[in-house]
Amino acid sequence: MNSTIQSKILAIKSNSKPVSSYSLFYKEKKRVFNVFEVDPNLLRFNHLNGRIGTEMLEHWGDDIDKIENHEVEELNNLIENFIWQKTITANNATKKDIQDKGQLIPGIITRDGIIVDGNRRFMCVRRLNREGKNYPFL
Repeated sequence: MNSTIQSKILAIKSNSKPVSSYSLFYKEKKRVFNVFEVDPNLLRFNHLNGRIGTEMLEHWGDDIDKIENHEVEELNNLIENFIWQKTITANNATKKDIQDKGQLIPGIITRDGIIVDGNRRFMCVRRLNREGKNYPFL
């Protein structure tokens, strides 16, 4: 667990006002969680996620150490490309939707910045930012 990223995310939760709230079914109960704007540079794809994990294993074989020993940004770039290539048409539509309307559904992350829900949105925000658009949060 990356304690620097965890500290920064905790500081966002402690020092920022929530921008909205979002209901989730969590631990066998519907709960309402505050939504905060988190810098995409603090986030990373979960390389152990079912679909993403399969792509990673196909890319590197069964040697999980090859995955664990790579820099976060290198893994993010690789996973982003896997997700983009999987459904380019749908991803272009999501990217345009985010560009036109902003993010309507918040991403869900762990306390240390791993994406739990919102991989495609995260990928689109990263691509929009590289194109010079300004999406400073997920």
